[in-house]
Amino acid sequence: MSEEKIKEMEIENLEKKVLESAVTNELIEEEIKKEKEDFGQSAQISDKKKFFFSKKVCKFCSKQVEESAIDYKNVDLIKRFTMPSGRILPRRISGNCARHQKLIAREIKKARIIALLPFLDR
Repeated sequence: MSEEKIKEMEIENLEKKVLESAVTNELIEEEIKKEKEDFGQSAQISDKKKFFFSKKVCKFCSKQVEESAIDYKNVDLIKRFTMPSGRILPRRISGNCARHQKLIAREIKKARIIALLPFLDR
């Protein structure tokens, strides 16, 4: 075979490969667009779900637990407002109002000093 025919065949093969790669690139781009749309929709749904939560109410203000029960000697009650590691639960998790959270924190600190509660639980 002559060199010209060989070059023509190589060019044809290259053109086929380019066309195939272009088609596959287009398919890949379409799939990526679909995935992005699906992901965007699922992200929008999860964003909507994120903002609907029930408001936590202070147990002491709603009279579920008596305010006089907040005492450093009442270890069972105070333990409810500490993490297993020994840290004090924040307001956003415990649901207490600022006033009662301060009272609980003060009583937890008193109980720690008297050794009724551990500072750290390792």
